Parts: sequence; C-alpha cells; structure tokens
Amino acid sequence: MIDLALSVLGATTTRDDAAAGLLLRAGRASVIPQAVPAAADLPILIFPGTAGPSAAAAAATTFTEVTGLALQLSEAAPCRGYRFGTATTLWPFCGLALDEDCDRVLPAVIPRRGVEALVSSPRGGVFVRGSAGTRSVYLSLVPVPDPDEVSLLKNEFGAKRFMGLLALLVFARTALGDAGWRTPQVGASFLVDDPNLRLRRYGFLVLDSVLEAACREDFHMAVAMIPLDYAKTRERAARLMRANPDRLSLVLHGVDHRRLEFEADVPEDRAEAALAQALARMQAHQQRTGIRHPRVMTFPHGGCNATWLTALRNTGFDAALASRAIPFAHETGLGNPLYEMHPAELGFAGFPMINRFKAEEPVEHLLFQAWLGKPLVIYTHHQFFSEGLQGVTTIARFLNDHVRPRWTDIGTMVAANYQVRATPAGAAVRVFSNRVTLALDRGLAGVVKPSPAAEPERAELDGAELALDQTASGLATRRLEPRARPAEIVFRPAHGARPHPLASVSVLSRVRRAATEVRDQGAPITVKIRGSARTRR
Repeated sequence: MIDLALSVLGATTTRDDAAAGLLLRAGRASVIPQAVPAAADLPILIFPGTAGPSAAAAAATTFTEVTGLALQLSEAAPCRGYRFGTATTLWPFCGLALDEDCDRVLPAVIPRRGVEALVSSPRGGVFVRGSAGTRSVYLSLVPVPDPDEVSLLKNEFGAKRFMGLLALLVFARTALGDAGWRTPQVGASFLVDDPNLRLRRYGFLVLDSVLEAACREDFHMAVAMIPLDYAKTRERAARLMRANPDRLSLVLHGVDHRRLEFEADVPEDRAEAALAQALARMQAHQQRTGIRHPRVMTFPHGGCNATWLTALRNTGFDAALASRAIPFAHETGLGNPLYEMHPAELGFAGFPMINRFKAEEPVEHLLFQAWLGKPLVIYTHHQFFSEGLQGVTTIARFLNDHVRPRWTDIGTMVAANYQVRATPAGAAVRVFSNRVTLALDRGLAGVVKPSPAAEPERAELDGAELALDQTASGLATRRLEPRARPAEIVFRPAHGARPHPLASVSVLSRVRRAATEVRDQGAPITVKIRGSARTRR
C-alpha cells in the first residue's frame, strides 16, 4: 500500500514491516528501523503498523525516542471529525473541518510546546509534526490502510474516508519537494450539458447572467453543445461567446445525443464515422461563427462502451470527460489499484479520460481531486439554475478560497494537463492528454506519457515527428532542447481513422432533438405556471 501511494508522486520505497518510520528524499523512499540514520536532515514519518490504541501508543513512543519530545495521549475514543491546521503543507485542506463516514477508534496527542498539530480530532492531534535538530519528524496515529482490504486507493482518499492515506501523502509531497510529480496549477471549469446557442437563454440558463457572475466571482463556464445543433447558432449568442472566451466556451457533447448514444452496439468503423461527423459539424460551426472548440468529448448520459472509446482514440480526440473514467467496466475488476488517482486515467489503450464531477455533490469532494492534480470539471444541466446562480457562485467561492485554481476553457485545461518534477538532468514532464503545450525555454529532460504498451502511438512536436521509446514508465521522449516559444506535443494512434465530409442530419435525430429543446426551453414557463396555480389555491 505504501509503495502504491508513493508512486502517485513518483517515489519508490523499500519496505521493512518491522520498521517504525518512513524517510524520503530526492524521489526515493525507504522505511527505516528503530535506529535513526546519520543524515540528520532527512524527514521521517512515524505511524502505527496496525489499528488500535496500543499500536498508536507505540508509534508515539518512537516519536519521543527520535525527537526527545515526550507526548501525552488522550484515551482512545471513536472519532470521525477532523480539523486541519493552517500549515501550507496541508493545501487545499487548510483551516477546514471534514468528517469521514465511519468512526475510527483513536487516541490523540494532547497539545504541548514543540509539537504542531497538523490534523486534530476533538481530543487533540492525530497527525502532528515535531523536530529533531534540523530533521522534521511527523507522527500519524492512523495506520496506512491494509492492502488486503483495499482494492482501489481512491476509496481511501476522498471525502468519505481519507485519514489513512492523507498523512502519508502530505508527508511525502513535503519531503520530496520538487523531486515529486506536481501539477503546476489545477485548472477548473463549470460544464453545462445540452444547451445550444440559438438564444442567449437555454431553459433556466441565461448566458448574460452567467457572464456577469463569472466576471464578478472569477470562474469559467463551458457549454457542452450537441454537434447536431451546429447550424442553430445565431449571431447574438455567438457574439457573446466570441467576446468573452476567458469566461465562456464550447465543448462537444455526443453526436446526435440519442439515448445511451455511446453505448450502442455498432461496428468500430461506424462509431469512427459518427465521431468524425461530430468533428466535421463543429468545424463547420467554427468557420461560420468564429467560436473555437477543443477536440474533447463529454459523454451523453455519462455512458460509453469499449468500441466508442476506441473510436474516440482513433479519430484523434485529445481527451474525454466522464464521471467514471472507464464507464463500461466494473472498477474492482480493472486490476489497477491506482485507477483514477492521476490527472487523467490512461488505462484504456492510453486514451486520456478526465473525471468530471457533479455540481450537486458536496463540494469537499473536489479538494481531494485538486490535491491529486486533476482538472476540476464541475458539470450540471440547465435545471441547476432554476433558482438562480447561487449554486455556481457558492462552489466558485469555495474553490477560489481553498484551491485557487486557474479557471479556463476545457481546451486550455486539457493542454495543461501534465505534471512536472525535478531530476538531476533537469525538469521532466509526464502528460495526461493527447495534446499538451509546454514551455521549452530551458529544455526538458524528457516527456513521458504513462500509457500501456498494448497500443502503438506516434508523437509530433509542433508538427514534426518526435521519436518515442517504450519504457517501464510509458511512452517517453528523449531530451528536448531549449527553444524560445512554447511547443505543442500531440500523441496519436499509429493508424488513425480517416476524416469524413459533412453529411446531412437524419430526420429522426432532428425531430428528437427539437422535442427535447422545446421541453427544456419551456421549463421556466412551466415552473412559473405551476407556481401561479399553487398561489391561487
């Protein structure tokens, strides 16, 4: 479990089950025994090997032996509520109080001079920091999760359950510093499924009001437009989008948006033709309106099968957005305990799947995604705005206070979906998108896309072929020499699908979509009529 958790940050470890602590530096980690190593500047994390008061007390004793700081522990008691201190190492949890779903029976460190409580229960510190000379020494009274009981790490690092991994990951990031993988800045965007740009209003969503709030509160909103609607955009709505690309943007949402569209059992070439048609429609829309769009897909109804996911890869999409990164598979059957623990999931043929998160869910869930460096794509539908913009502004304020993301369009977010670390040979990058834009003013030691080896890929650097090597870490470039301007690296399958010319839309699709649009546009009127009827009664 320790090895897996540390690999998220690029650290490796050697394990000793009888060990009392954990020491990290420069990308490597090793568990240390009772004796303290001679290098006195290296930080240590001490934690109990098993659950229970006696194991926690033993860990506290080891902390005292290393630091000389005697600790007094409270009696063990059930606890599920934790308050975070204000140390910057706790970003983005600083100053917050969070509850797990289930109790843990824990003692707590009674406050004393020389011991800083990083995370506290109502009885005292459960994750604390002290020092031994120049060495920082951390103590967690919560054991690391038992690997025999945990199939997916993400279930141990979320709003419902977090204390078992949080101390380890916070310590590791602090100890590794620049040698650990880190997202330069977390991106964020709201995403509203289904609207078209026939009007500046779609159902309860009023773009003028959104723009005003976005400028005031600092957020971005992407409209997930169905390519079927490419010819419906009128100039008044287009002008608003063109004039405010830093606040409003577009992304693709299906092809015709039929029910369970991407779960249809069709031949692969038919799926590729449909996706190529979606791209052709959106390109025609861009030429007519001047509104740009990225090669990113967000799924209708959140569903997708393996055929359509393969087709997305083959037709040259840069990434896709989905609530579940591999929607058609049961998570525990994937055999990957690190599933959804990176900025995008590349477990299916190396195609980047970026999680999107419901606006209706508790906002605290987004903190853990931000810590992992994931783009924060917060999606909803026009009904979310039936009572105004309060829901969106509340989320935006929370994220701006605690995460401080870069609010931007989906295309820019995807192009910045990479992580950086320092190596002896210079900065290295690992990418989680098929299209990234990188600064090369100092060159790079290399770029790696952590893809499985099963599917061959090629890469281009500003349109020129870029040599790739298959390594244990994935597809890797060699050193990239410095250049004055940013460079674009694009990953593509070795043999992709052919583009398709723009074709006519089927009558059935048009009728279906027209009926849905009438329903959505009439929703505010229906609500008003029902409200008036209740008032008269």
